[in-house]
Amino acid sequence: MSQKLAQFLADAIERELPALRAITSEQAAAPPRPGAWSAKQELGHLIDSATNNHVRFVRGSLEPEYRGPSYDGDGWVALHGYAELPWATLLDFWERYNRLLVELVSRIPEDRLATTCHIGDSAPVTLGFVIEDYVRHMQHHIDHILGRDKLTEYSGAAVQRPTLLAVRVVRFVDPEPQPGLIECQFLDASGVQHVIVDKYPMACAEYLDENSTYPRPGAVNCNPKARWQDTDGRDLTRISLYEFGVESSEGLTEFVVLTSQLS
Repeated sequence: MSQKLAQFLADAIERELPALRAITSEQAAAPPRPGAWSAKQELGHLIDSATNNHVRFVRGSLEPEYRGPSYDGDGWVALHGYAELPWATLLDFWERYNRLLVELVSRIPEDRLATTCHIGDSAPVTLGFVIEDYVRHMQHHIDHILGRDKLTEYSGAAVQRPTLLAVRVVRFVDPEPQPGLIECQFLDASGVQHVIVDKYPMACAEYLDENSTYPRPGAVNCNPKARWQDTDGRDLTRISLYEFGVESSEGLTEFVVLTSQLS
């Protein structure tokens, strides 16, 4: 699994470098809209992500469990002054740092991928999930830098594709933290409505903002725990969002839903 995760990251670097190198310095310096990051700032954010996750990868591999903070994405970008640095310099550093991470990930013992990681106030996840989520996060921002309409679909080479819970994306909550927060809703098998507020790539492959159309369909990753039929003959499944670092606004991570809500 470590080798596959490392290859997942290596493939993303090789696939995206030509398009990133084709961006001119002028294009990289221009924000797409007022208040948004420029390509230089967004790539700088990916360097910050590499920096923070580098520590998580190492400590999660060496310690019984990892506990560490989240980080202020906007603050890191502003303090580094990425908007003032040359695009070629940033791109070279991003490439070299991620090639280092490829080597690191390939050397992580397989059994350490199950290490529990506590990051900030988020629900605990495994080290394997942290690594894969790092690459997904990187791919999302590269897609945004390159102006793609949809996120690049994950090939599923590294881990088994997760089960998806259908949700309804009802509104755009806030552009901060970037790329933006959305509110999702779903009903459990008892008809109780639950709300999830998280960054929009968690539930939707399209780029969303306050001008997008709502409500719209979405789906979040979940882990089926048990399946049965109730006395009315309904097919039910107990699911967990815990493994994906997602929880409802009530702090819940486990729910019983109709199996038909899953795909």
